[in-house]
Amino acid sequence: MNKQVVKMHVLNIQNKISEKKYLMMIKEAFIELIPLVLIGSFFTIMNNLPIDAYQNLMIELFGEGWKSYGGMIWQGTFGILSILLLISLTNKVADHKGVPQSTAILIAIVTLFILLEPTIEGGADYKDLGTKGMCMAILIAIVITNLFAYFYRKEKLRIRIPVGEVSDNSRKAFEVIVPALLTIIIVATTRQIFMLIFNTRDIYNFFYSMIQMPFNNLGNGLLTSIIYILLNQVAWFFGIHGSAVTEGLNNNIFVPNIEANVMAIANGGIATEIFNQPFFDFFVYLGGSGATLCLAIAMLIFSKKKHTRRIATLAIIMGLFNVNELLVLGLPIVLNPIFLIPFIGVPIVLNIISYLATSMELVPIVTANSHWTSPVFISGVVITGSFAGAILQFINIIVGVIIYAPFVKLHEATKYKRNNQIAEFSDKIINGDLSDEIDDRYLKRTDDVGVMARAITHTQKGLVKVIRDIRYQMKERINQALVLTKYSQELNVNIQDIDKELVDSLEGANNQVRNIQSIIGNLNEFKMHLLHIKDNVKEVTQSTDQVTEMTLVGERELTKLEEIMQETSSSFRDLEESVITTNYNVEKVGELVGAIKNIAATTNILALNTTIEAARAGESGKGFVVLAKEISKLASATETILSEIVEKTDLITENIEVISRTKENLGTQIELQEYNSKIMIELFKKIKELIKIVSDNANSVYDTGYSIQEKNTSVEINIEEIYEISKKQLEYAENITKNAENIKQVAEIMDVTSNSIKIDTDQLESFISSYKL
Repeated sequence: MNKQVVKMHVLNIQNKISEKKYLMMIKEAFIELIPLVLIGSFFTIMNNLPIDAYQNLMIELFGEGWKSYGGMIWQGTFGILSILLLISLTNKVADHKGVPQSTAILIAIVTLFILLEPTIEGGADYKDLGTKGMCMAILIAIVITNLFAYFYRKEKLRIRIPVGEVSDNSRKAFEVIVPALLTIIIVATTRQIFMLIFNTRDIYNFFYSMIQMPFNNLGNGLLTSIIYILLNQVAWFFGIHGSAVTEGLNNNIFVPNIEANVMAIANGGIATEIFNQPFFDFFVYLGGSGATLCLAIAMLIFSKKKHTRRIATLAIIMGLFNVNELLVLGLPIVLNPIFLIPFIGVPIVLNIISYLATSMELVPIVTANSHWTSPVFISGVVITGSFAGAILQFINIIVGVIIYAPFVKLHEATKYKRNNQIAEFSDKIINGDLSDEIDDRYLKRTDDVGVMARAITHTQKGLVKVIRDIRYQMKERINQALVLTKYSQELNVNIQDIDKELVDSLEGANNQVRNIQSIIGNLNEFKMHLLHIKDNVKEVTQSTDQVTEMTLVGERELTKLEEIMQETSSSFRDLEESVITTNYNVEKVGELVGAIKNIAATTNILALNTTIEAARAGESGKGFVVLAKEISKLASATETILSEIVEKTDLITENIEVISRTKENLGTQIELQEYNSKIMIELFKKIKELIKIVSDNANSVYDTGYSIQEKNTSVEINIEEIYEISKKQLEYAENITKNAENIKQVAEIMDVTSNSIKIDTDQLESFISSYKL
């Protein structure tokens, strides 16, 4: 029962600390530094391992300056540890306050350097940037960030630039100018006032000297050593570097004591000062402040958690060289109320045991100094010159482990109890009980437990909301199922109407396709007749060319006839030849008349064919009607001219007969012959005019036929396009038919879905009813 009471008290203390947000931020900031601290510790051990053989080997391998490598790493970790802590903690405080984190970190760093002790040259002394400046870093991170946040929240102090005029980063930079300026001015002014009032330039040393002032006049006895240990351990518990706090006592009392012992032995005297710096380093602070080597061994022996034993193993290795940041910052011991008592009590107990053993002369007084990283047991022999020192260390470790053991168990038990309470609440949620709530003290915590508790509470509230939403949605789904059933019934009715319309649409589409195919056939037949007409026009053109050639021949003969007529006056014989030539020409004219008759007959046939084709083509053969009229006119003109030609030919024949009967009257014959020549010339002119008309009409007929052919081609293209469209319409109608089938299937699916929704809703209602809200 007492154990349970203790656990409850410890849990209450932990909860109160966890509710203090700044304390939790400090713990988390220290934890973030663990990797860098371990790296720096490793190279510190590597540089200062007090084994001569090791030191000589390193010198032989890397030369006299081999420690500079590890020194650089130490300088980049422990040498600037306060800056690293400042950055980590400021980041958390700024996030908590809701101010720009990067700006807050920069202001905190500026403040840190403003508060550093200035050198004679006007620069800054960087000696306080290591572990000594950790306390100041914590104060700066909390105080300065809060001050900056105060100014930042004042809207009047923020320079606002409209969105879009500059980049977001530039706009945010302008917003923090005035708050940052006021914060830095206050810091610099405060430092200047502080220097004037207290007449000091070193704020860090002033701070630690004020803490040490009440203890400066203490004596050199057991009480002083206990106070020294108490100050160191309390400082470390709150994250303040204990050595910096107790530096005054150490330098004023315990460092001179070891020097006095060394001088006494050197002068052949006896060492008398029991309490000195190596005494604390190697008998009291075994593994570091708090004798954490004992804690690490206790964790390895008594812990049931694998991860805890892993940490303990690594901590033991580091603790053998008095490096304990892994436990102080990582477990953590800082601000952990469970380890407060042993962390302070174990060093005090070990101090008393070591004092008694030394005063009773069981162990020699420490008369030699050694680097603080010297391994346990070896260091005991070195500082006392006796194995009794190592034995004392062993006894102290056993005592420390025994003291730490119950607290290790308590740490795990409280951690288990704390997690178990959360787990039990989670189990209730899993089992359907959503009526309970997590204790408010867990929700207020800022550590991982608080995060877990808030997450589970958020999940619980979310589940309650989800269940209520599900119940509401179930009702909606039932209504939707009813509506879906109604729609499916209406859809079936509509599908039947669509089927009827589709049947009519398909029949109409098929008829349209058949009509278009018939039109395409008629167009092809019309095209063949058009080609035949073009061939006839070509024949007319060829005949016209022949007539033209014969006309040219007749003109040439008439020319010859005129020459003959001129010679008729000198010779009757020539007259007879002229008569003969005239008869010949008359025969030629007869041939021409026959050719023209053929042309007239061909023209009549062409007119008849054109009329027939125009009647067949219907509306599209209107052009042929015009062509038929032109050809008819040509035929009429040809017949008229032929009549005139026949009359003239008969007249010439009669005149020739007259010439034959009246050869005696030569003058009369010549006149008649001349007259006949004129008539012939006129005749040939008429023939040329007729040929021109026939040629022009033939060309017109050809051009008209070509134009009709082009229009016919365009009509064919349009008909083909209409045909393709009709085919697509037919395909669309078929697709609509298929879609109608698909719609039928959808309607069936809707019916099935509606029934499924009803079944699922019933099952979900049964499941939801098992949850207790």
